Amino acid sequence: MAENKRAVVLYLEDDSDLTNDLNKFFKLVGIDLLLATNKAEADEHLESARPDAFLFDLELDDGLNGFEVAVEYISNHEYSPSDFMFLTAWDKRFDRPEIFSKSSVFRKPASPSLIAKTIHESLKGKKE
Repeated sequence: MAENKRAVVLYLEDDSDLTNDLNKFFKLVGIDLLLATNKAEADEHLESARPDAFLFDLELDDGLNGFEVAVEYISNHEYSPSDFMFLTAWDKRFDRPEIFSKSSVFRKPASPSLIAKTIHESLKGKKE
């Protein structure tokens, strides 16, 4: 990714308040979000864009979790596990698939600046 190119992140989150807050902050720090409140909307974004990274909620309203959607995208759209980061409000321990053992998982409420920093750092080594 070129240094002055804005990062594009597909953000799958069913909490519209959190989505709007992060979207406002991320615009200020060079990250453009493709917003999706469910998997169908996320799939639509993938038809017209190739995001640099993904930020997925782990518990979605449609009965899926972010890990399941990410595994599908890796299988069907040739993304890498390192392209994915996750958010969760879960207090309980969750089963993280082995392929995401190095992926960042943020606990809500997560610091927008920490998430943005992690996104920028993960994209530094990627090629255009």
